[in-house]
Amino acid sequence: MKNKLMKVWVGGLLAATFLFSCKKDEAPVMESPAVIIKEIGANNSKVAYTGNDLHLDAEIIASRKIAGIKLQITLAETTYGWDFLKTYTTPYAGLKNADFHEHIDVPENARAGTYTLLIIVTDELGEKTQSKIDFQVIRDLSLPRITEASLKATSNSTLNLSGVIQATNKIAKLVVEVQSSAWTREFVYTDAAMIDQSTFRLNKDIDVSSAPAGHYHINVTVFDKAGKQALYAFHLDR
Repeated sequence: MKNKLMKVWVGGLLAATFLFSCKKDEAPVMESPAVIIKEIGANNSKVAYTGNDLHLDAEIIASRKIAGIKLQITLAETTYGWDFLKTYTTPYAGLKNADFHEHIDVPENARAGTYTLLIIVTDELGEKTQSKIDFQVIRDLSLPRITEASLKATSNSTLNLSGVIQATNKIAKLVVEVQSSAWTREFVYTDAAMIDQSTFRLNKDIDVSSAPAGHYHINVTVFDKAGKQALYAFHLDR
């Protein structure tokens, strides 16, 4: 009986030792970053216009913190066309969760067609995840535009927006969105002197006296009477 009990005890000990050894030798599960493209183009239209900004918004989740975000844009149909390549670190590096919100200038001479946008996220352990999506680049010379567009802080409570609005189909309105995670305001301008004009010299003071300190995205959108629009993006720390 003692021998049998001894054999059972030894067998159990060996089994437990084997299981412990296996668990100890198992490599930890690597959690790759996650990339969710939420918006490309105004209102997720998947359309960008030459001479304007391409609006991009994506959610990045990296349990082991973001090291860098690589963004690549290439013409899908051929290698001959506009291309864009940039790796972003500031302000995303070191974060576990980030709203990747960027505006990319589409050149006036960009070739119209279907483009592929690729996002590659690398975490601090070198794990990578990528996501891609196609969008259209369109040339439309009748779009409204703001030339010499400039936005600057003239004081701690005021931003000054200047430039020249040009609209073949006549100006309908101007909208300025000042956005941060803590404070967002929208300013709509329908001045009698501006509406229905094809050219207007812009000089607006925007009251941000109630805005707390932080990083802000400022979207300036001009709308024409045909319902077309052009968006210009600025970033500001205050």
